Amino acid sequence: GTTLEIWINVTDISGVNQVWFDIDGFNYTMQNIGGDTYYNNSWTPTINGTYFYQIAMQDTIGNWRNITRWIDVSLPAPDPTPPTVTITYPTDGDYISTGNTIRIGGFVNGTGTNIQSIKISREDLFDFTNASMKPYYQPWGAYEFSNKTYVPGGLYTIIITVFDQNSSHNASATVWFIVDFDIPRIFLNISVVDAEAGIDYSINVTIIDSDPFLTAFIFGEIKGEPFNIPMTKESSTSFTGSIPGANLTWDIYVIFWVRAIDTPGRNSSTIQYLFYVNDTTPPDISAIRFSRLPFFLLPGESLILEIEVEDEEFGSPISEVSLWFSAGLPWDSFRMSQGSPYRAILPPMPAGTVITYYFNVTDAAGNSIISDRYVTIVLPEELSFSLLFILGAIVGAAVIGAAAMVSSRRHEQETTRKWKRLVATMGGTEAKSRLREERLRRRLRERAGRGLSWPFKLFILIFCIISTLALLVELGVINMLLSFLSPPSAHILNVIIFIGIMSTVVSGVTSITIIRKRQRTISKKAIVRNKSLDKNLRYIIDSNVPLKSIKKKSIKNYFKYDFTILLVTEINRVLKLNIPTIEKIIILEELAGLSPEEREKFLDAIENV
Repeated sequence: GTTLEIWINVTDISGVNQVWFDIDGFNYTMQNIGGDTYYNNSWTPTINGTYFYQIAMQDTIGNWRNITRWIDVSLPAPDPTPPTVTITYPTDGDYISTGNTIRIGGFVNGTGTNIQSIKISREDLFDFTNASMKPYYQPWGAYEFSNKTYVPGGLYTIIITVFDQNSSHNASATVWFIVDFDIPRIFLNISVVDAEAGIDYSINVTIIDSDPFLTAFIFGEIKGEPFNIPMTKESSTSFTGSIPGANLTWDIYVIFWVRAIDTPGRNSSTIQYLFYVNDTTPPDISAIRFSRLPFFLLPGESLILEIEVEDEEFGSPISEVSLWFSAGLPWDSFRMSQGSPYRAILPPMPAGTVITYYFNVTDAAGNSIISDRYVTIVLPEELSFSLLFILGAIVGAAVIGAAAMVSSRRHEQETTRKWKRLVATMGGTEAKSRLREERLRRRLRERAGRGLSWPFKLFILIFCIISTLALLVELGVINMLLSFLSPPSAHILNVIIFIGIMSTVVSGVTSITIIRKRQRTISKKAIVRNKSLDKNLRYIIDSNVPLKSIKKKSIKNYFKYDFTILLVTEINRVLKLNIPTIEKIIILEELAGLSPEEREKFLDAIENV
């Protein structure tokens, strides 16, 4: 069961041509592995006994020589204990310079059975140092591997595995070390630009080094105070870090450089960089307050203005808050009194003055923000009553709207109570059917005689309020504003506004008249249908005459839609309903305005009711 390694040293003055090895009926060609040594390890005995083997050698001239020997094969004594292996050099974490010979060695022990073989995980890089360091077929011994080729820089993990003659037993040991000789090389990946106050300043670098445990730091000074910030390793060569924005206040200069340090302590640094901390964020207006409503003032009244402003915590401070205003003249400004809040007083102006003003806030870095523009009108005394009337109209509209909402709410509550009573007396399913039937019949009965819908009533109410306000404005504020225009321009604009308001009123009245006339026409038509319906029409409905055959136009005129387009089956389903004839006509009229799919759903619902 043991694979034999066969080593033969063959010499000849004329040179060796070939070597054969014959054992147990098998012939093996020996391979020259260098110099006079020939090697083959492919024979494994299968049973105990004495085996004779023959070595045949031929020189380059053709001379042959044979040697016969024998070997005993017996079953080794049972060995339940696996072998042991240790690595004594190098140790974990050792740092080995690139280009030096790397030796890996230790001891093995068969613990009862001789050592059969030793393997190293990186056979592409390492081999036995010499034949004396191969403790094969011995109970114990020292071993050593050394690199047979150049070993590039990097982190290496090596596994040594030992096998004893009991092939089911083995043991292994592991060691890791670093091969490196280079000093770290650092490349800055950014263009150094000015920083923004209060914002983290990010720095990215590429560091070329074979040491996987290399570290990098950002060194620098802020206002003469040194700092040291560790960088984060993003990949094998990429490092990132940032100078906290809390340390970056406006109008300072910051010096920094990056340093990389490898495991043995070798390091390299970049040159020193300098950047300026700027502030490009404008201030913020947090609140604007007025001592009274700013839209209108009476003659002689002044207006106190207050404004609260703030800048970024690390940015430049507020340098000036000014009020710009115009009262029909060129713009003028004055600084507001400093404090929290900043304050200014808009002085009294004569009647009819229109004051436009805004706030301008500037910080020390030159950033500024301008508020929205505000307009205040100094009213004449005679407009006081008009303004009160307008406010009264607005309050009245609000009261009417609130009353409508309360009425709707009460109707909803009444419907809910009715629903609960029906459910309590006849169950949920029957209650739904009952409500559906009542709703449908009520809609069919009231179709011809109903008045204005509630949305249209609401529209009329809002229209009346707007018209009233527009007329008041026409008589009051508009006249005052027109006083600032030249007489011809004011007259033309006044005429245009008046015509527009009167056109709106006339259009509203006309629309209401047309709708009421249409409602009366529909009511009259419904009365004709219900009381004095043409006998021919009753005959057509009751006798299931196809409506497509109706030729008399006076009959067709009774209906909103031409329901002769309906299918005969759809008409018959309506005529079979146990309801008055006039309701059948109204249902046919409804169907004629629907698509075929909607007609089918409508008929199913009517039949279920």
